Order: sequence, then structure tokens, then C-alpha cells
Amino acid sequence: MPAIATPSRRRRRGLLAACITLWTTEAVLTHIPLPTLPPAAPSDKTMHFAAYFVLATSLLLTLWAYGRSLSRRQMLTFLVIAAYGAVDELTQPLVNRHASLLDWIASAAGAAAAVAVHALVVMLHRRRRRAVDA
Repeated sequence: MPAIATPSRRRRRGLLAACITLWTTEAVLTHIPLPTLPPAAPSDKTMHFAAYFVLATSLLLTLWAYGRSLSRRQMLTFLVIAAYGAVDELTQPLVNRHASLLDWIASAAGAAAAVAVHALVVMLHRRRRRAVDA
């Protein structure tokens, strides 16, 4: 069964640029010094989950575009996100924010959810391809 075709060089670069932009934006936004933290409308944990879901998805797509295997991109994405989330939390006290283990757990959960959704999409695509090829 043929694999999903990888994108053209131009599209790969576009995905990489989008991934870098998202990650840079997240790093800047979470490190803007604030005199006091405003109350979060949605739960702070929900925002961490959603933001890291998006970051993980962007990394998964970028790794796919550059030909990384399914297991490698999933493992690498989760490990990179977990490490990045830890660094993000540990550096926030430098700008009048506080590090939170629960925020890091929510971030890791967002990454895990993105990896799970990615795995489900790949599985469904492969199943569909097998049905068409049969």
C-alpha cells in the first residue's frame, strides 16, 4: 500500500515556517511581563491544553512533511512538547509569572491528545486506502 505522498518542497517550507511562527508566538506571549495576572476567562488549564494541542499538531505535520515515520514523529512530538512545556513553566517566574506543575500537565495532555488524534487520522486513512485498494 502506498504511503501518503509528502508535500512539495515549497509546502514543506510553508509548514516549517508556520510551525516556527506558532512556537515563537507562544514563547513570546507566555513571557510578556505583567504587573498582575488577569483572571483567565476560560480555565488556565484549558488554554494550556489548547495551545499545546496546536503546537503539537504543527510539529506533527511538519515532521510528516519532512518524511519522519509515524512512530518517530509521535514520540518526538510528545517528548519535545513535554520538555518545551517544562522550560516554558520554569522560565515564567523571570517575568512575574509562576511555574505550575498543573499547567505543565495540561500542556502535556494537549500534546498527548494531538498525538492520539493524529494516530486516529492516520489509522482511518490507512483503513480507507485498504478498502479502496481491495
